[in-house]
Order: sequence, then C-alpha cells, then structure tokens
Amino acid sequence: MDPRLYKSEKSGDICFLKQLLNDNPSLLYQLTPRENTALHIAVQFGHKKVVAEIYSRCRSLLTQQNLDGDTPLHVAARVGCFSIFNDLVREIHSMSQTDFRNENNGMFETLRMGNGGSH
Repeated sequence: MDPRLYKSEKSGDICFLKQLLNDNPSLLYQLTPRENTALHIAVQFGHKKVVAEIYSRCRSLLTQQNLDGDTPLHVAARVGCFSIFNDLVREIHSMSQTDFRNENNGMFETLRMGNGGSH
C-alpha cells in the first residue's frame, strides 16, 4: 500500500486523502501485506470521514476480507468504533442486490459473514 495513503488514513487527513485519490484512484485497490484494504485501515484508525470517503468511492471494499477473514465491519467491531460499525451496516443495507451480483453472498449474507477466527 502506498505509504502516503496509509499516512493520510492514520492521521485522518481527509483533504490529503481526497487529493491522493483524485490523482490516482487505483490506490484504493492496493493492499497491505496482511491484505487489508484502504477501508480496513481507515476503520482501524476510527476516522469516520475518511471511512465514508473511501466506501463512497469503492463500495466493493465493504465486503472484502483480509488474510484473517475480517471485513471492515469485523475491524470496526473489534476496535470498538461503533458509530463506524453502524454506518457500515447502514451502507451495506442500502446496497441493492445488484451490487452483489458478482459475488457469492447476498446483502444479508455479508452481514452474517464470520471472520477467520469464528470458523
């Protein structure tokens, strides 16, 4: 993952994040060595505006799992960011079934998805 992206997510610098993503939208598809997405990282640091900016640009990140099987929703619950957790649940609920057409899981399956530690 681009270190500038990681730094903007960690610090919560929404202006710099927007500038980075406007210049290079493909940064959102980069992963950390543990296969965390930009959304996983933003959720981990609890910056609500950064989280909203990322999922508004790439909604498919809402359901992407990392190496541990965690979605951003799992990360929000684990770190205790309940307002972000609620926002993510609301966003997943608002997605239409067609948004999940290319995935094996429907909207409610996404919300019920267990992480790697729960299997």
